[in-house]
Amino acid sequence: MTIRKIETKEDFDSFIKKEGTINCVKFGATWCGPCRSLDNALSNVKDEEVNGVLFAIVDVDDMADVAGELGIMNIPVISLFKDGQELDRLVGLRNWGDINNHIQSLL
Repeated sequence: MTIRKIETKEDFDSFIKKEGTINCVKFGATWCGPCRSLDNALSNVKDEEVNGVLFAIVDVDDMADVAGELGIMNIPVISLFKDGQELDRLVGLRNWGDINNHIQSLL
């Protein structure tokens, strides 16, 4: 998987504020089994951008401040942003079809 890994608050803020796209951020952790399974679902994403949607991952252990600001209490979570605002959130393990359909409904 070549999805971009966000490692700083500044990088996160910049990523979610990119204009004209849906910005999809997966929050998880390396020790989390469902998070690793979600990575398998996201293996369909071969690049950072798919059909105008940008993808990135955040490790909540490394970026606890960002996860805390967003109120992320459980992982895995996929948060969908547009112009810096969170549009929606998918909590728990999902398959690629569900994720893609949800993203497409927001475009």
